[in-house]
Amino acid sequence: MRQGADTWSVPFLMAETPYLPDGNPVLFLNSKNTLFLVWHAAVLKVRTSVDYSGEGAPEWAWQDNIFLNPGNDFAEEVAEKLQAALRLTSEADAAQKKPSQRMTWKF
Repeated sequence: MRQGADTWSVPFLMAETPYLPDGNPVLFLNSKNTLFLVWHAAVLKVRTSVDYSGEGAPEWAWQDNIFLNPGNDFAEEVAEKLQAALRLTSEADAAQKKPSQRMTWKF
């Protein structure tokens, strides 16, 4: 809602990817007052605008796809963390199977 208004403006289209569903939109302003729209449509997409104060949709100045390529470091870290988690799980399972040493009953 615009500042000082008591009703919402007419809805308008922010993004449209033909033949694909657009989802999970995020809008934010950076420290330079550039408006960013990030959304998912089979790939992650981003567009920016510095002209967004008028009626209707912002005037988009730039748009691109964001391709995520985490590289080998990511795969190696995931493998290390998985092995550590499996070790902890095995150790916890072994600890639960040990008889308790704290309390011994002799009759």
